[in-house]
Amino acid sequence: MEENTTFQEETPLKKPSLTIPDTSLPILAETSRWGNFLAILGFIGTGLMVLMGLFAGTIFSSIGSEFGGNPFQGVMGIFMGLFYALFGLIYFFPSLYLYRFSDKIKKAIIQRDSDILANALENQKSLYKFMGIFCIVSIGLYVLIFVFAILGGAIGSMM
Repeated sequence: MEENTTFQEETPLKKPSLTIPDTSLPILAETSRWGNFLAILGFIGTGLMVLMGLFAGTIFSSIGSEFGGNPFQGVMGIFMGLFYALFGLIYFFPSLYLYRFSDKIKKAIIQRDSDILANALENQKSLYKFMGIFCIVSIGLYVLIFVFAILGGAIGSMM
């Protein structure tokens, strides 16, 4: 005869909510200051990249027309301008997430509010997620470029 044994699911003991010790608050405050500094540098870098993008098209177009040479010089200028503007736009989002994280951490420390802290950590998670996806896409593009370079070299050597 078969014995029926039932397993009761163990209910975990209720743990107290997470608290941040007072010794960690200065560390979070310093993290907030450095994050704010890096975010501002990121915004400045974003602005410079967008400005470079705007000027690259003009500069390359004028070089091509001034020397009367390559008709593709203007197209290259447009491409460079869009390239810099695109990377400026991409670089904006990590800076924004970092700025929001730093700002919310500072507010959470001042107000001793765990909801603001949770919001700050949400922005930090978004920063890490964005950077992770960006790294994966970048590695994928590097692999594609490498494959096409090898194929181009192989085809070029056959001709």
